[in-house]
Amino acid sequence: MPLNSASVPAHRLWGGVLFPMFSDDGREIGVLVTDEVLVDIETPPPASNDEFVSRCEARKSQFEQIASDMFDDGVLERPIRIEGADWHFKLRAGPERSVILPKVLRSSG
Repeated sequence: MPLNSASVPAHRLWGGVLFPMFSDDGREIGVLVTDEVLVDIETPPPASNDEFVSRCEARKSQFEQIASDMFDDGVLERPIRIEGADWHFKLRAGPERSVILPKVLRSSG
């Protein structure tokens, strides 16, 4: 069951940027893109809260796909946390493949 986009803007929290998605049964599922990812994906690092949010919004469709894949793979934590390993694995897998590291591997690095 994939997650669906929401037309609600992302907002800055301590440790990352949060935005909602919805399951097919209407449950709101929060998605937290960690600072680690937002700092690492482009240089220079964001210098303000607005820059963190803008960086997340610019790649929101990619983060939504990663979160949806994680949800489908059974990641139960809420909010779903997209961390560096998730982002880098997605880049290596390429846009045509939608593969997420198993939770065991994600938590070890």
